[in-house]
Amino acid sequence: MFKFFETIAQGKEKLFYRYLDNDNQICELTYNDYAADIYEAFNNLNRMFSDIRGKHIGVLSNRAYDSMVLLAAANLGKAVVVPINQFESPDNIEYIIDNADIEILIVSDAYKKYHATFTVSVSEIVTCSRKERFEYDNAMDEFSDDNYMIVYTSGTTGKAKGVVIPFENIKNLVQTNTDDIPELLENVTSMYLTIPLYHIMGIYYWIGAVYTGWLMHATQNFGDMLHELTIFNPNIVIATPGFIKMLEAAIKRGRDDIFGNLKYIISGGATLSEILADRLVKLGITVLDGYGMTETAAAGTVNRDALAHPGSIGKPLPYVNVRIVDGEMCIETKYNMKGYYKNEAATAECLIDGMVHTGDLAYIDEEGYVFITGRKKNLIILSGGENVSPEEIEKKLYENKYIKECKVFAKNDRIYAGIFANVEHQEEIRAFITELNSSLPIFKRINKVEFQESEFEKTANGKIKR
Repeated sequence: MFKFFETIAQGKEKLFYRYLDNDNQICELTYNDYAADIYEAFNNLNRMFSDIRGKHIGVLSNRAYDSMVLLAAANLGKAVVVPINQFESPDNIEYIIDNADIEILIVSDAYKKYHATFTVSVSEIVTCSRKERFEYDNAMDEFSDDNYMIVYTSGTTGKAKGVVIPFENIKNLVQTNTDDIPELLENVTSMYLTIPLYHIMGIYYWIGAVYTGWLMHATQNFGDMLHELTIFNPNIVIATPGFIKMLEAAIKRGRDDIFGNLKYIISGGATLSEILADRLVKLGITVLDGYGMTETAAAGTVNRDALAHPGSIGKPLPYVNVRIVDGEMCIETKYNMKGYYKNEAATAECLIDGMVHTGDLAYIDEEGYVFITGRKKNLIILSGGENVSPEEIEKKLYENKYIKECKVFAKNDRIYAGIFANVEHQEEIRAFITELNSSLPIFKRINKVEFQESEFEKTANGKIKR
């Protein structure tokens, strides 16, 4: 069984993490550095708050490395750790602090306005003095019922829900998945993580980097990820939908030079377009299109042949059972969440007989590949009884190169489309929609277009909020 802290202790002088400082210079940290920083943070927490076992600790940090230290230190202390999305609205952040019963809130300086029972600065806990030597003992990796995370989902509708996931589940899932794809261990030595550590995928691949021994890089500037890609030159990228859009734009500009030693791209939030997948394959880059949820600890499906099965999220992983129930995809795996924190009604609605009801409408083709067609909660039901999947129409709209973002919704029992695009392209888009409408059934036709000159509000993983 994978022992997280023992693996860190065994890393010694091997490089663990590289990042860019304020002068755009590469800085390097070893496993010994990381272990010392974790141990120091753990001791600082215990000195300030006595025994942290079972206490709810919130982490609101704007630096990836600080988050990696704090999440590990809290888990070392068998605390309940709650990573918080700093890009959430102030109201939502305050809701999470209250809903998760956070007793100790650790914040970067930019977020000192938020308070729990105790609020402390990141710099008081993560001091990086490395004066205390990390001495491993087996008790550090022992299982504890208190040792879990509450990871909040930023759904496209409604309040965020706190998903309760045992730390042990994520560790075991990392080992199971990595062992199932041995070529990753053979061909990869360094990883670039574009997904934040308040997201289940970010947490999963942080732990995955420890298990595999990959040299880790994590984005510090979400607007400058392509620059970081060229500087770090990794073998594998764990990509957000936003990063995928940047790659597509770079490919259109002929920027093949940015890929360097890249061998794999894992996309977990949005399927790659056929154009991008085709270009990446021609460059010798393997694309793994995956699907997972916070509620399944990121377990789900993977598409290892995106060109042959475009638009599919792939086949279920060996330990995952996927069924379609009344058109909805349901996932059964031993890594599923324990439930939603303090929300029995939502838990009962989602977790039925051990299966997570994902809310995604899907079908499975003859070869066993899963295709998502829309969200159950997003389904528009018109007064005539017609069902309209907004995602189906949005996919067609994105065929227009001038449409940067779009959102299809119902108003006054008609289909509307909100579109983010440059003003000078609005007439071309209107003409495109007129032609598109001629190919659609009357009830699916876009009745009105609402243009806007700014992006839509997003969830934590880059999806447009409904």
